[in-house]
Amino acid sequence: MKRVEHALCQVWQQMKPSVQLFGGVRNEDGENVVGIKGEVRKCHCVRNEMSHFCMNLQYYIMFEVLEEGWTEFKSKMEAAEDLDALISAHDLYLDGVVEKALLGERSQALVRQLNLVFDLIMRFQGFSARIQEILKEASQKRRLRTLRAEVETAQGNWGVDGEGAGELSGQEDVDCFPERFLYSTRYELDAIKGDYKVLVDGFLKLFPTVPHLDLGLLEQKISFNIS
Repeated sequence: MKRVEHALCQVWQQMKPSVQLFGGVRNEDGENVVGIKGEVRKCHCVRNEMSHFCMNLQYYIMFEVLEEGWTEFKSKMEAAEDLDALISAHDLYLDGVVEKALLGERSQALVRQLNLVFDLIMRFQGFSARIQEILKEASQKRRLRTLRAEVETAQGNWGVDGEGAGELSGQEDVDCFPERFLYSTRYELDAIKGDYKVLVDGFLKLFPTVPHLDLGLLEQKISFNIS
């Protein structure tokens, strides 16, 4: 759980400057790319859905499992008349935490489905890192080309087309953004979003298989943010 939470935090940190990064990217026709802006926004939406899922799962464990179990244990501990009663109350507390935290034998189907959701979140983190790295590189190349153009112009030359522009003189190397990148990005992101919905729906559909657990509030909160 903590690893997944950290991965989603990394995605957020990587995507923070994305508004500035995609502003200078162009397609093969030399036009500003509008499509990539939509894909970056979709990345934000997918990350928010995944973060919502993890946050509510943590809420369930912290407050509906640990805090509720501890309150009940304290009550039994104060009422215990001897050591045997105290040990019995503690054993019941531990057993309750293990069972309600989806660690019991009867909850293994839920755990397997939950691990699939976590694996997909890690896959999304890798996808987001690749996209942000490409956008960052494209934006840096364009800023470098603009800076070189200003220097060449100040020296009386024709921007980056002047002598000494070097590899930056080729526009296709700087502000050309292949359409195939947009298509592949959109395809992979849609696949991740679709797989996430299927996996979370499958996770929720397994709730009736564990009637000994009170997962009604968790189901309501998770279902609220599934689009």
